[in-house]
Amino acid sequence: YKAMLFEGLKRQFASKLSDEEISSIFKSVEMYISEMVKMMRQGKSAHEKFFSDIILKSLDAIIGFRNESEIFIWNEGAERLFGYKKDEVIGKDFEFLIPESLKKKGEQNFIIEKVKEVGFISDHKTQRITKSGELKEVSISRFPIFDENHVCIGNVGII
Repeated sequence: YKAMLFEGLKRQFASKLSDEEISSIFKSVEMYISEMVKMMRQGKSAHEKFFSDIILKSLDAIIGFRNESEIFIWNEGAERLFGYKKDEVIGKDFEFLIPESLKKKGEQNFIIEKVKEVGFISDHKTQRITKSGELKEVSISRFPIFDENHVCIGNVGII
């Protein structure tokens, strides 16, 4: 398709544009088509990509949990806040971020149970541990995510 597209552009615009300009347009069109094909293969519409980028590139740490505690979303904000790259945390239980003193007090279960009971937790002041071992004061909001049948498929935490 690339050769046909390039020849079509040349036929259409040869009298108006230089070969260099046609080549530049071709590269832009090729990049656009490539991105659209990639999105379609991933099953994403332009709107889904837009919302996905909001989550993944947010300045706030956004963490998605499967089974209440297994991390499956770790955005750039979480990387900046905690110092861990996404591939270091995906699939792990989030308890490694909780200081030992708060684990002993049952904070992990408290948050999980509160979300089940009330439907969310908002502005929960606590502490978390970074990759370097630094203790950070944070505020956590967490809420469940439901599928189209209203079955809980996970939770999202915003820090």
